[in-house]
Amino acid sequence: MKIKISDMLDTTDGFDLELPEEGMVSAEKIKEVTMKKIHDTQGVARRGRRISKAGVAAIVAAAVLALSGAAYAVSQWTGFASTEGLTDSQIQALIDSASLTSSQGVDTEGNVTYYDENGNELFTLTAEEATAYEQGLIEAQEQAVRDSATLVDVDTMDMVPTGITELAVGENGSFEDFIISNGHMVIFYPEGSQGYDLKAGDTVTLALTTDEACYLAYGLIQDSVATECDVVQTAEQSYTFEIPEDGSYCFYIIYYSAGADAFTGGSVTVN
Repeated sequence: MKIKISDMLDTTDGFDLELPEEGMVSAEKIKEVTMKKIHDTQGVARRGRRISKAGVAAIVAAAVLALSGAAYAVSQWTGFASTEGLTDSQIQALIDSASLTSSQGVDTEGNVTYYDENGNELFTLTAEEATAYEQGLIEAQEQAVRDSATLVDVDTMDMVPTGITELAVGENGSFEDFIISNGHMVIFYPEGSQGYDLKAGDTVTLALTTDEACYLAYGLIQDSVATECDVVQTAEQSYTFEIPEDGSYCFYIIYYSAGADAFTGGSVTVN
């Protein structure tokens, strides 16, 4: 069964929303764009076909997305960042930003008001609009994740990651240092190829180091099908895969801890 992104975020209760600091969207502007989208949708719909209330609410969500560029996330970045060339303070600032979340409040009539991480009011939606808005954000994010992946069929996974980064591994087995946040997936593949050509019984060790103990899921990918192998909690992360059958393989991690962590000295060793 698929687990929605909202089920993966262990840092918050309910729905978290990030909006850009500039270009905030007014309720009037949302309504203006919403009505235009409804009108345009009716214009291209088959004769006699009507837009349901849920459809209208989904259009509201699409309008807010289009106006604000909002992303369903718990941080001010995409969930992955290379740390090459960054200072320690810049790396720490990225890690800290993963805990900056916005919030929402519900009045007695069920209307939902959204606030940024500083407590500033963003906009208010009815309960129905808010439900569709949040669901629309989740579905849009999940589809964006599917569209971004070239090495894995996301629908073969038990859950949809918050994001996917495909990271090339050099001939010496090393790869760049990076930061990832909750729910993000990193796929390791050999530079210049779509996968490692391996034989049954081969072993592959994926090693990573971080400053604090964290939860990482380790898995392998064969023919775009992902298999999760284990979840490990430690700071000196190292996991050895035993290849089950001949084929082309990639390997991945998913960060399951809250917030974010920086990883250094990573390597993939094939034996």
